[in-house]
Formats: sequence, structure tokens, C-alpha cells
Amino acid sequence: MKKIVAIGGGENGHENRPYETEKIDKEIVRISNKNNPKLLFIGFAGKEYEKSYYDVIKRNFESIGCTTTLFKYEDVKNKELAKKLIEESDIIYIGGGNTINLVKIIKKYEIDKLLYNAYENGTVMAGISAGAICMCRFGISDSRKYKKDSKKYTRATGLGWINLLICPHYNAETRRQRWTKKIMKRTFKVPCIALDNCTAIEIIDDKYRLNNGDCVEEDNFYPMTAFDDSGVVGHFIMRYINGNNKILRFGWVIVDDTQRGKGYGKQMLELGLKYAFEILGVEKVTIGVFENNIPAYKCYKSIGFNEIATDCYEIETVNGEESKIIELEITKSDYINHNKRKWQYARLYNTIR
Repeated sequence: MKKIVAIGGGENGHENRPYETEKIDKEIVRISNKNNPKLLFIGFAGKEYEKSYYDVIKRNFESIGCTTTLFKYEDVKNKELAKKLIEESDIIYIGGGNTINLVKIIKKYEIDKLLYNAYENGTVMAGISAGAICMCRFGISDSRKYKKDSKKYTRATGLGWINLLICPHYNAETRRQRWTKKIMKRTFKVPCIALDNCTAIEIIDDKYRLNNGDCVEEDNFYPMTAFDDSGVVGHFIMRYINGNNKILRFGWVIVDDTQRGKGYGKQMLELGLKYAFEILGVEKVTIGVFENNIPAYKCYKSIGFNEIATDCYEIETVNGEESKIIELEITKSDYINHNKRKWQYARLYNTIR
């Protein structure tokens, strides 16, 4: 079973600061399925301060039952030691810092192959900030500041175990939100996940879930928020039905009154479907709509949902009036075929034009 925990950021208790990632750290230990797991810390992203960084990690994880070891930067050339350290670990935790240097060091000394083998064999791979980016295909990074003192963000290339573009510390700096949009536009066919501090994405085999250390149930839900340059424009929720992680339910689809008629609802749900099928790996998505809400019904149909034929409808009373709820669904094959047709129409349009 392959296990990844990518953490967006958060204080770890260093220098009397709050210990914000404690719940996530406990979740990392939990999914190792070991009573006293062995944790290996890799601090190459901040090799200048790896010892003080490790001291905090050691304190935190040993307090919740781990034994810890530091993979020292000075030992990267020792292939036998590297192999031994990695193969004997139940958890490998990659710290934050300079993403570009981190990936460069790991590849240069062929540590990436050892890490990938450990990942394939069930070792929990955890990383925070640069360490989280490291495990993904791309990440939105501030690594330029380490050399040029630049405030610009860049798209850093990770080890590519997971086909994701991630942005850590998303809620910490408003500039990150702006740069995320810019970098997303030139990163085709790679889903993007923005991670706030004290938030992680947990990936076990092909199952994804957002996690702040509190969510350990199978039927948790995902609140999704859409925004443009002016701010929030709408939201909806996604939740598993009765613990079945292959069927997802969309609900509470709301677009701001002042933003309606701009296609935001359609774009928002299209991104939701992409996340559901390509990230969470579900087989079906369902949604309900009041029979008198014709615009919403047409919107759902336009993105590939199909009405479920039935003689039995749920009835709800809204503002004193009874209204029938029409159920719709889209399967993974429907989603794939619908998007194929979209690309065919786009190619035809561009050819004619």
C-alpha cells in the first residue's frame, strides 16, 4: 500500500512557536500501522539548519511513539548508508526549505530511486512545504529568494510520484494565490491543489483526501470555493455517500447573485468533476436539482450529467411550495466521452475558423 502525506505548512513548535501540525503528525504515525515506527528525517532543503530542524522533529515525533534518525547531508555520498537508512524506516519525513536544491541533491546522489522503492513498498512518505512539492510533479515555490532575493514564485519540478501541481502555504500570502493562477494557466493536464498551512493531502494508493488531522472517516466531505480576481464567486460541497469512496455527491451549489450569468457555475462544477474523477478516482458523481430550477438543470446537463429515469422522486418544501427533486449522475466513462467530444468540437471550430 502506497502512502503519501503532503503538508501545506504550519508551525512545528520551533523556538517556542505553536505546534500547529500536531494532529497531522499523529495521522502520519497512525497510517504507518506500527506501534513504534522508525522515522527518518531528510532536511536537505535547509541543510544549513538541518540539525536544529531535526531536533524539533525528534521532539515532536518521539513524543508520539516514534524513534527518529537524521539523514545528514554530509552522508549523501555514502550509498550503502543511504540504502540502509531508507530501507529500515517506516516513515520518511522530508522537511521544508529550498525546493530546487532539495530535488537537485536527491537526484544527483540517486537517492530518488531509494526513496521511490521505499514508497512502492509501503513506507509512509511525508513532506511539508518543499518536502510536499518534492513528491509531486510540480509545485509553486519561492526557491528563487534563496539566490536572487526575488519575490517571484516559480514552478519547481518535483520527483513526479504524483501527477499534481501543488501550492503550499496557500493562505499565508495573498501573492501565492495570484501566482497560483498564473502558473496553473501554463501547466496543462496537471490538476492543481492549493494547500493551506495546517492542511495536508493524504494519498493512500489511488485514494485522495484532504486532512487537517481531524478527518479519519471515509464519508468526510470536501467544501470547494471558487474565486476570481474580485474574490469569492461561489462554492459547493462534495461528499462520499454512506462511506462508499467510489461514489461522490455534489451539493449546495451556490453562485453569488452578483456573479451569475458569467458561466462561473459551469466552470466550478467542471473543475469539481476533474477533481472527483482524476484526483479522488471515483467511479460516479451524483447531484440533485429542483424541477423548477431550469437554469441549474441545463447547466448540469451541459457538463455531462444524465437524468436518472425513475418513477419515485423525493419531494421537498421550499418557501411553502412542494418541489420534486430530479436526480442526475455522471459516470467516469460518461466524463471521459463528454470531454472527448469537447476537444473534437474545439478542434473543428479552430479548423473552420
